[in-house]
Amino acid sequence: MSNYRRVITSGGTFFFTQVTYQRIPWLCSDIGRENLRNAIRRVQQLYSFSLDAIALLAEHIDCLMTHPTCLDVERLPKPSIRTLE
Repeated sequence: MSNYRRVITSGGTFFFTQVTYQRIPWLCSDIGRENLRNAIRRVQQLYSFSLDAIALLAEHIDCLMTHPTCLDVERLPKPSIRTLE
């Protein structure tokens, strides 16, 4: 895996892609869209960001998001790797 740097600035706009586990195509199903919508709402309440654009495909999602100008860097989620067993 590449070693990327994460630059965090107040008011910055960021692009990210999230891929499903083993690229299983479930995001565009009714339950996938509803769960994704609910998860985004919960995270927006915790971290206060605006979601500028979303491209939703069956096995991945692309997003553009903007953090507020008074960004609290300590509250941002840290990148993590989870394994399913």
